[in-house]
Amino acid sequence: MEHTHRVSVLDALGEYSSFDSRSTYICTCCVFLLSSAAYLATSCVLYASLHNYDETIWEPGVLWNNLLADGAIYNDAVDVVLCAVLCALVFPVLGVVSISFGASAESGSSSPVSEASSATAEDDTATAALATAEDDTATLLSQVGPGAEDRGAGLVGAVAENGAENGAENGPAESEAARRAKLDAHKKVHDEFLDRHKVVVMRQNMVGGIMLFASSAAQLFVGLKCIGFQFPDEAVQGLLMGLGVVWINIMVWSTSEVVKAHNKSEGLGKAKIPELHPHTLTLHRNVHNHWCGKCFTRIDCGKAYRCKLCDFDVCMRCFTRKDLRTSEGLLRGDKGIRREDPLSTIDYFKRALGLARGEWALLLLALASLSCNSALQLVSPNLQGSILDAVFEADEPAYYDHVMRFLYVSALTGVFSGAQTLSFNIMGRRLANTIRNRLFRGMISQDVAFFDGYSAGQLTSRLSTDAREMVSPIQISMGQLLSNTIRLVGGVALCFYTSWRLSMLAFTTVGPILAFTQAYASWSQGLNRQIYAALAHANGLATEALCNVRAIKAMSTEDVEVASFEKAARAALTVGVRDAWGGAGMNTINSYMDLAANVLVLWYGGWLAIQHDGRMTAGKLITYQLYWTMMDSSYKQLIDILSQFTRAAGAAQRVFSLMDSLPDIDTNVGREVPPGDDLRGSIRLEGVCFTYQMRPEKEVISGLNLDIPAGSTCALVGRSGSGKSTLVHLLLRFYDPSRGTISLDGAPLAAWNLRQVHRRMAVVAQDTQLFAKSILDNLTYGLEPGSWTPLDVEQACRDACAHDFITQFPDGYHTKVGERGVRISGGQKQRIAIARCFLRKARILFLDEATSALDSESEAMVQAALDRLMAQRGATVVLVAHRLSTVMGADKIAVMHQGALAEQGTHEDLIDRRGKYFRLVERQIARQSAVIEEGQPDTKEDDVVDEIFDQVRARR
Repeated sequence: MEHTHRVSVLDALGEYSSFDSRSTYICTCCVFLLSSAAYLATSCVLYASLHNYDETIWEPGVLWNNLLADGAIYNDAVDVVLCAVLCALVFPVLGVVSISFGASAESGSSSPVSEASSATAEDDTATAALATAEDDTATLLSQVGPGAEDRGAGLVGAVAENGAENGAENGPAESEAARRAKLDAHKKVHDEFLDRHKVVVMRQNMVGGIMLFASSAAQLFVGLKCIGFQFPDEAVQGLLMGLGVVWINIMVWSTSEVVKAHNKSEGLGKAKIPELHPHTLTLHRNVHNHWCGKCFTRIDCGKAYRCKLCDFDVCMRCFTRKDLRTSEGLLRGDKGIRREDPLSTIDYFKRALGLARGEWALLLLALASLSCNSALQLVSPNLQGSILDAVFEADEPAYYDHVMRFLYVSALTGVFSGAQTLSFNIMGRRLANTIRNRLFRGMISQDVAFFDGYSAGQLTSRLSTDAREMVSPIQISMGQLLSNTIRLVGGVALCFYTSWRLSMLAFTTVGPILAFTQAYASWSQGLNRQIYAALAHANGLATEALCNVRAIKAMSTEDVEVASFEKAARAALTVGVRDAWGGAGMNTINSYMDLAANVLVLWYGGWLAIQHDGRMTAGKLITYQLYWTMMDSSYKQLIDILSQFTRAAGAAQRVFSLMDSLPDIDTNVGREVPPGDDLRGSIRLEGVCFTYQMRPEKEVISGLNLDIPAGSTCALVGRSGSGKSTLVHLLLRFYDPSRGTISLDGAPLAAWNLRQVHRRMAVVAQDTQLFAKSILDNLTYGLEPGSWTPLDVEQACRDACAHDFITQFPDGYHTKVGERGVRISGGQKQRIAIARCFLRKARILFLDEATSALDSESEAMVQAALDRLMAQRGATVVLVAHRLSTVMGADKIAVMHQGALAEQGTHEDLIDRRGKYFRLVERQIARQSAVIEEGQPDTKEDDVVDEIFDQVRARR
């Protein structure tokens, strides 16, 4: 089963332009009026041309005589004029009736729009307060109903403006039961509206069916008229008859669009929030087992906002988030969120072809092959018909001549088809490679703030899924688009060339076929999404169970997991069965409609062939049948291809937004670092403040002033969450401070060339990150080729107490450490990271809790390596540590509390002050004195702790 997502051309046009529902309504009304006038004018010109434009033909008596009195209805066109008048009158009446059904429903029931407009601010506050209080916002909003959801973007504003604070203020004045009662009242109105809305939709569909029947009858009348009508001038008058069918279809389409545009109300379950999604989102009330495109959780409450143009859903929790700036999946830089402008299909083509400008030779070869292949396919049916005519006429020379031509055409078709496929595939693969390379370059160069709002899985999905969806139309669908367009246009032209009368009759079935196909596609689209989402949920359950199989075995819960998987698979099966029934019904209807077209073609075409008057032969009839089949298949494929291009534009927007987004912190510009060791490493912070974009309500660093002289050691201490690691990140310039300045050697850190500065820095973090490479590759990562020798690597590892355990591996320095270093222990990873610092010969060292996650033995070995590292070549050291021996040896200790600098000084000074540092030391000594490790010998660290304990006890 293929997962298709059909997109309306008008929806795409309205999304990528300034058209709103009112503009669409006005434009479609104008289209209807113009098409009605054109149909009347065409019919009148046809009638006048049959009578040599005699002015007397418009007199009532003459009109009546030409219509019925002479009994020659097939020899005149007054009835065609009458048909035009009836269409111009009936279609608007049906449209007004359909619109009135919707208007009566809105006035007869308290619609969500009217209910929302009459809702008070108190209701909004109660809703917002309860939404904040509830643990599951999605469940709440499924109860809130029209008071929240159907206001669309208004709910976002209500939550953002009122928020939980206002709700908390009004909370005491209004009980929980009263708020629940209001929500129940909203839910009741909401359910009543949905019930009435279903009736309205049913009635409007019934009116639409009547309109479809009326238009099909009008087209059938024109087709039957063409069969028996004797045209004095077939070229002109036949064209006028054909134009009449065109105007009928345009009138029906414009009438339907007028009804849709009138029933669409801006804000009725619609919202366009660039921070969430660049396209308009529409509320859907029957969304199950879909995945939210923001938080990537499964939507279970049944309600979500969805995009018509691309496969994107957003759950009610993300939609009603108080501060959209904290949403995941947003394009953000260090300075804040960046707006993603919608990318139209035309813009997508321009950008994609611009990336492929290096492949012009392949593109021209592909287009030339495609054109030749399509042209030969159009020639083939004519040759087949000629072969049959030669057989029936027993013309052996003509038979062999046409057969040879058919063989040549078939052989050339195979050659050009192969060249077309090869050219498009090679071009597509090269384009995909170019896009992935540029996308990864753009992705890896983004600011660190960008990665705070994305998971690794989301970004790898862009590299794989989005890049593939973006390239697929160029690689596959572009060739099919051009080929099917040529075949469709050529098929229609050759059908009319072969027999324009037969075409007029056969084309009367096109309207109903398209209407039924579109209705089924719209209905099955939602089912297909539910099927895929349910299967994805089942696969997720299976993956989770297999990853935790030991826990399942330990608790013997195999039956529980099997039942969960079967339940999810059963949900997909239930929806799949519904889709199977619908598909079978649709296939049956389409089969009957195709059968009707074939019957009409064979009936009238066969009758013409039997007449032996030269207008039709058996070969021409077969030729026409082949052209008709070609045209029908080409049109159906074009519908799916256009939808693919619209989806590709959505994927391309996500790709190009990353490729075009330049980081706010550019690592390649700024002041050059002097060669050699001229970078002294003095650091000064003045009034530094910082707030994470994902946590804007809390200032992590507040008004920090700190001076770290070159070559000194500064220890950052404080409780967890006080901002120590954040300060290290600011010094590394992962982020720029919100306010204040950070200076390096007297110049602002932002003024230096960050890439060169980082080459003179080294970091040992609590969670050391290694690549899935060899130990040697990890040790030399980031070093310039030729700047190290094997002896340098070995000495660095000896200094880091890493050489002994590395040489114990069978492959030594070439041992693979696995993903994120999973094949070696935590202490070994830390020592490899320290050895890497020795190799870099850094002027500034950052040690962020490098030993906090290690056992005592590993900690002692890592600490010994760190002590040697800090003593080398007078480097400036900024360390975040919990070890008393490390902290007390620092030149300066900075005590941080809630993002601010509480106190600073040497160990002895801070102990004498009996402030926060004194209390931190006191608590740590108490914890350490209570820990007894069995079989653990006394170490130098124990002596240091005893010494500090004596100091603290003496100052009490």
